[in-house]
Amino acid sequence: ILMRAKLAASQQTLEGLMYGDFDLIDRGARQLRDIDEWHTSKRDAVYDHYSAEFHRLAEKLVRLAKEKNAEGALYAYQHLTSTCVTCHEYV
Repeated sequence: ILMRAKLAASQQTLEGLMYGDFDLIDRGARQLRDIDEWHTSKRDAVYDHYSAEFHRLAEKLVRLAKEKNAEGALYAYQHLTSTCVTCHEYV
């Protein structure tokens, strides 16, 4: 359920990036950050690292959306997505 919610929030963020809608980017990034906080079953140090990086990038995406920094938000989103894929490969 959490992964589906993360996917929906990620798609919302991407839509905001595509249309330059910083409010949509902000909402999606906040949802990603908040969903990550619900997930408390940490597995090991590597998983903890990925989780911390995900949370850091979601926070950065929220900040960049508030600053209306499209290029920075796109870069943070790409890095966040890469972190997701790498963590899924690990898990």
